[in-house]
Amino acid sequence: TGMVTAIRNIERCVEKAGLKVDDIVLEPIASSLAVLTTEEKEVGVALLDIGGGTTDLAIFEEKTIRKTSVIAIAGKKVTDDIRRGLGILQDQAEMLKVNYGAAHMSEIVQDDPLLIPGISGRAPKEVSRGTLCQIIQPRMEEILEIVRDEIQASGYGRNLSAGLVITGGGAM
Repeated sequence: TGMVTAIRNIERCVEKAGLKVDDIVLEPIASSLAVLTTEEKEVGVALLDIGGGTTDLAIFEEKTIRKTSVIAIAGKKVTDDIRRGLGILQDQAEMLKVNYGAAHMSEIVQDDPLLIPGISGRAPKEVSRGTLCQIIQPRMEEILEIVRDEIQASGYGRNLSAGLVITGGGAM
């Protein structure tokens, strides 16, 4: 599903790259083919794909997709929180998130200080991994709270015998 013009633009881009489009697949279905088993889809599973711009939820039961939701909060929002919280550049924030980020304080074994180069000749900034986590954790909790509410509202929450599978770049 999607806007016809957007889908055609994607097809043109793929073709300009010298490839042929065989089919267009709903993103949660494509993700499910990569990370879920047939058994998980049969007994009930929720797939959470945390990307850069959106977080996608798909609920499967009896091998069929029963519900999809798109949440407009994802990895880029986490990066923006870090950028604003530390007063650093977007590229620096993304590097910190990818290389040193943690979504829960229990994941931090050593609270090593991280050195961030200064801007325009200013002195470098020092930030701890714990401080970085204190910025990341609330946003990730917000995403998971929204997902919990979506699952409960769907009526399929009790039928997820295989639980919740989390994937995507933002999940890292």
